[in-house]
Amino acid sequence: GIEVYGSLDRGRMKYALEQLTIRHEALRTSFHMQDGEPVQKIAQVVKLELEYEERIIAQIAEKEEDLLHRFVHPFDLGKAPLMRMKAVTIGEDRTILLLDMHHIISDGMSMDILTQELSKLYKGEQLNPLSVQYKDYSEWMQTRDLSEQKKYWHGVFTEPAPVLDLQLDYVRPQTR
Repeated sequence: GIEVYGSLDRGRMKYALEQLTIRHEALRTSFHMQDGEPVQKIAQVVKLELEYEERIIAQIAEKEEDLLHRFVHPFDLGKAPLMRMKAVTIGEDRTILLLDMHHIISDGMSMDILTQELSKLYKGEQLNPLSVQYKDYSEWMQTRDLSEQKKYWHGVFTEPAPVLDLQLDYVRPQTR
């Protein structure tokens, strides 16, 4: 979760989220089966809700981990967006933003970029237009000749991995 000090302008945060989904195709992506193969579909528009909850003073003792645990649940890969956000106000001047995003559309680096951009959009800053989307990078990766890298790694692993001689809690079976 991301802590926000001061009062949260929910309308401005919802607008920032909407701008983020317009900016990044991955946030408008869903996955479907077509002829037995998974395919990516990018929606022109998706509706991203900003859930909201106020906690009373007696409930503030609840740990942020517990809030996150109750917030995170499985996504339907066939329905965009594969992201959800919730603002939990836990006092007059403190809000925790919970962000849940399926790993199929994000990783640690992209989460960092998205949270930085969300912060800038919330502050009213303009972002430079994107020249490429993730799908462009993915297509480029498929065209690269990786034969030299493959040859290198085959050379590194010509010898089998050594057998680990670790202490065990029980007798290891004779067959692997």
